[in-house]
Amino acid sequence: HSLKLQQGLVTGMLEKCTPLVSCQKIDNVTDYDQYGLGESAKTVTIRTEDAEYTVYVGNYNSITAACYFKMEGDTSVYVTTSPLGGSFNKTVEDLIETT
Repeated sequence: HSLKLQQGLVTGMLEKCTPLVSCQKIDNVTDYDQYGLGESAKTVTIRTEDAEYTVYVGNYNSITAACYFKMEGDTSVYVTTSPLGGSFNKTVEDLIETT
């Protein structure tokens, strides 16, 4: 099943968080829920011709103006000031082209 998406909206979402740069790495994480990276984490999968990347987007920390994220297959949690959380506050229905 495939859907036609609003390309401008999808492109805008991606442009807001690229490049994805980490300003801190947290190792030896045992409780991902404290960063919003448990079962409720937003999942963003990007596929290119050469590879597939899955990023889990966690909580936004308003005190530090940073967002937590995790890459699939990596046990570390990363901190970024890129607007990841706000960029992906859309549902699939929001992205579907209606015309």
